[in-house]
Amino acid sequence: MQLWAAMLLVHAWAAPPTRSTPGVITGEDMTRVRAVEAWLDKGGPPPQSWEVKTKADVSIGKELARGRSKCVRHGRLGTRKVVVVAVCPVSNSSAFAGHNYKELHAAGEALKRRHHLVEEMYFLEVLRGRPGIPTLRGAFRHGDDLSLVVDDCGARITGFDHKKQPRASDAWRAFAKRDPLGAARALLEVFRSVVDYGGYFIKDFTPHQFTLHGNKLYLVDGPDVALDGPMALFLRGRPGFALCGNQPVDGSRWRVAACSNALPSFPMQKACRATCPAMRTRFSRGPACC
Repeated sequence: MQLWAAMLLVHAWAAPPTRSTPGVITGEDMTRVRAVEAWLDKGGPPPQSWEVKTKADVSIGKELARGRSKCVRHGRLGTRKVVVVAVCPVSNSSAFAGHNYKELHAAGEALKRRHHLVEEMYFLEVLRGRPGIPTLRGAFRHGDDLSLVVDDCGARITGFDHKKQPRASDAWRAFAKRDPLGAARALLEVFRSVVDYGGYFIKDFTPHQFTLHGNKLYLVDGPDVALDGPMALFLRGRPGFALCGNQPVDGSRWRVAACSNALPSFPMQKACRATCPAMRTRFSRGPACC
């Protein structure tokens, strides 16, 4: 599994250029993002391009998957298959069940999970129409809860065998065997959209993050943060939290500290700033930044 992408990328190195054009996020992209912000934070109307604006606009079915912070359900938008993504309640997480955590801690965890979902909504909106990005059909609020409605982009390209070891799906194996260069291009198109165009960084790069629909590959879990470009500036300006490099931090705990380049293996080091909160990572023995 560790070689699944490397082999395809080697074959695609000399492949003809794809139709997607690298660039940077445009003013039109940011106009859509600002429209979402106005709806979410300022009581404005939902963006006109959204087909789903209320919970009644979509039919919600059975649960499809559940992660540490997000719950995903099947849905229908007319005849189209969609998925509905919402924040899992803190009480439903195995990390918190059975523990007598203070309410403040639980509230902080819930806020963190909502921030992640909001960031994913902005990610889907700013990269709308780019290859490998699921189409955001809209979002709705139910009380304090936020839910996203996104196109169903097929099954994940990896599953687990009887020993619970990762195994490439039959569909992905067949596609890679039938058209290895096409499979490699599909993977490169995703990175062109997310990294080259969007300025994001995929921290959790595993096959489980991708789905296959026909001959198109999709990134189904949006990156946590933008490292550089217009979206990085936008996210840093959001109230409630600040952003430093690839590490979101609670705005109330934001403090100035010397920042050294402690993770030289990370790409896009220009995203590191001169000031950011000290933090300890598994990549370094002492406080580090970015």
